[in-house]
Amino acid sequence: MAINFILAVEIQVGSVAQWVAAAVALAGLILAAFSARWAAKQWRLQYFTKEWAATIQFLFDHSEFLDEDKNRTYQTSYTGADLAKYNLIARLSIGYVDDLYHLSTGKYLSSWLRGSIRLFVAPHSQWFQDNQDS
Repeated sequence: MAINFILAVEIQVGSVAQWVAAAVALAGLILAAFSARWAAKQWRLQYFTKEWAATIQFLFDHSEFLDEDKNRTYQTSYTGADLAKYNLIARLSIGYVDDLYHLSTGKYLSSWLRGSIRLFVAPHSQWFQDNQDS
């Protein structure tokens, strides 16, 4: 005995107003996502600019530790508290450039990285070579 089932499926596609409302909601969602992404990028750039200014001010206040010739022999040039302070300044400088690279600030990366390497890394290149694993 064969049993035949007939399913009546009625598909409703909705009215024009429903489709327009859905399209507007989708457009709003997409716009919100792009706006949130843009706001996050702007915040990151602003925060990083403030950090750069604070780091520059710190280095300006401790400019005696930016002498490349003296820093090549930092282990003998500095002693006691000065050596500890130099280690802190070198670590801060290298850490800033590392953060800059890993945050990937888009179109600003190449110019900021190039300038920052000259300013932050060059004076501490010997320290960096000695402390690559730390």
